Amino acid sequence: ETIYNRIPTWGPHPDVPEGLAKLAREIPLVTLTNSMLAQIPSNVAKLGAPFHAVLTAEEAGAYKPHFKAFEYMFDTLGCGPEDITHVSSS
Repeated sequence: ETIYNRIPTWGPHPDVPEGLAKLAREIPLVTLTNSMLAQIPSNVAKLGAPFHAVLTAEEAGAYKPHFKAFEYMFDTLGCGPEDITHVSSS
């Protein structure tokens, strides 16, 4: 077994779902992830918060931090960089 087999079993830090749920009541949450489409439903479910949009690098045709991924997000959401707040874990 490799680390890649275990990744789908990982979950968020314990305080993350509650914090995201509180934010989602005030701010539309969007995730732009480097995860593959096949992984993301499980990952999002573990976060336990309603997302306005779930976007992947696979859909964008580019991995973050390549700006093409962010351009895909802006085009999909119909907004620009001035309209979002970007938060990242790493």
